[in-house]
Order: sequence, then C-alpha cells, then structure tokens
Amino acid sequence: MLESRRLRLLLEVARSGSLAAAADQMGYTPSAVSQQIRALERELGTVVLERRGRGVALTEPGRALAEHAQRIVDALAAAEAELEAIAGLRAGVLRFGWFSTAGAIVVPRAIARFRGRHPEIELLLEEADPDECAHRLGERELDVAVVYEFRLDEPLPSELRLTPLLEDRLHIALPPNHRLAHRRRIRMAELSDEAWIQGVRHGSTLATLPAACRQAGFEPHIAFQTDDPMAWQGLVAAGVGVAVIPQLTLPTARTDIAVRELDAPSLVRNVSVAMPAGRYRPPAANAMALALREVADELVREASRALSARPASNEHDAA
Repeated sequence: MLESRRLRLLLEVARSGSLAAAADQMGYTPSAVSQQIRALERELGTVVLERRGRGVALTEPGRALAEHAQRIVDALAAAEAELEAIAGLRAGVLRFGWFSTAGAIVVPRAIARFRGRHPEIELLLEEADPDECAHRLGERELDVAVVYEFRLDEPLPSELRLTPLLEDRLHIALPPNHRLAHRRRIRMAELSDEAWIQGVRHGSTLATLPAACRQAGFEPHIAFQTDDPMAWQGLVAAGVGVAVIPQLTLPTARTDIAVRELDAPSLVRNVSVAMPAGRYRPPAANAMALALREVADELVREASRALSARPASNEHDAA
C-alpha cells in the first residue's frame, strides 16, 4: 500500500530536483527523505530516482508514478478541504424529516434559524410519520428527524439516539357553543357521546385516539378522518364534532373554536430529535438539533399564552 506521505515527498523531490531542498521544504532531514524514497522503491520493486550531477531526477517508472501521485495528492487535498468545510458547516447536505404537525410552527422556524446561521448547507426535506422517519434514520436515509411517542404507542427503535424537545399534551377543540365550552378542563369520559373528527387517516397513531377513549370507558364515534388541520378545525367550528389538538399547534388554532385542557394522560406525546445510533453525528445535524431546541422552548411559552388568551366564558367554573 503506497503511503501518501511518501508520494508527497517524491513530488517535492521531483519539483526541486534535490533531496536537500525537498527535505527543507517538507520539514525533514535529507537522510530521512533518502530513507523514505528507498522505502518507496522497495515497495515498488523499482528505482524511481537517480542521481544527476549535484541533484536527482525521476526515472521512467518515477515519472509514471509522479503523474499518478499528483492526481492522488490533489484528490486528498480536495477531500481534506471538503471535510474541513463540512466540519465547519460551510458545505454539506442535511437530510431532515419530521411529522406533519411539527411542520406547522417548529420545523419552519428551526429551518429559518438554521439557514440564517449556515446558508451553505443544502437541506433535503421530508415529511413522514414517526415510524417512517425511524426506519429512514435506521437506513441512514435521514440524518435527523423530529419524532414523537404517545404513552400508548410502541416505543421507537432503541437504536435511535433521542434528545427530548418537549412534552406535547393534546387539548380538546370544541364548537364555540358547545355545552362544555365554558369549562377550562374537560375529562375524557365527558366526551363519550360526541362525534369525533380525527386529524389522522393513516400511520402508526391511527389507533391512539380510539385507545384513549376506550381507556376512559367508551367507544368513540369517528365521524370523519382527515390529515388536513384546516379541514378538521373547520368541521369543529361548524359543529360537526370535537377533535384533539396538539399543544404544538395552539398558536395557529382558529379563533372560532374553543380550545380547552383535556384530562387524558394517555394523550400526551414526547417529542424528540432523533438521529441514527453510532459515534458519528454530522455537525449539521447537531446544528439543526440546537435550532429545534431553541424553537421548542419558545413555542412552549407561546402555546401557554395562546391557551390563556382563550378564557372560559364562566371564569368561576374551572372544573
């Protein structure tokens, strides 16, 4: 196996025409350069340098090797420069995934913050359910993703490296004239006779709401399913049914629906930044995780203010 250090020495000797000049340029002694060239010749089984007067010159095998060595050294230099740029967040690609409701506020804000800090990084973006994001992380098709786990769900693969972002408690969205709209906090069992608008049509969490209802002692009547948050909020406003709404999206909720706290311990999800397991963590992935943590902290405060801005019509009835 040819060593790049010896190839660099050969090129410098060929350029300067002298072992002593090459040694001075490369920070070696002349005898050390001579030893490295002899070691190179032993590896190759041929002579690459010959003395001419006070200097040295390449033999025919030496010239052939030098042509290849120059391409190798140039490629190594380019690789080193690219790796330094990636480490310094001046180049590279980040493959980033997230689940749909994270795309309402958290992800766009985090991307904007990330781009402001690292404009040279190319972003490849994908929206997918947590289980699909987990699979793609495991296959190294994503570098970082925003995922969640409900307490009733199967845990995400243990091979993933999870960093908690926030605890996302689901609230209940009601028509503004609903019989419980005056309450600040509603128990799940009190909604047993309601028609439900389910804000998901497929994926691993499709069974989460029905399971939470059964845990509260009733089988839900699912009147409609949709992945479109504007659609289900419109249906709630129109009185078609009730729906759960994540804390993540409270700042964007329609003003013509009543949003109240929901006493349903199983409808709490842990939102995390996920990366593949392993020793290497792409610098860009770490930078995106930082932006996500910053935005998540801000959003928790905003969600609290948004809920407070929707006062119950009967302030004394907080049960």
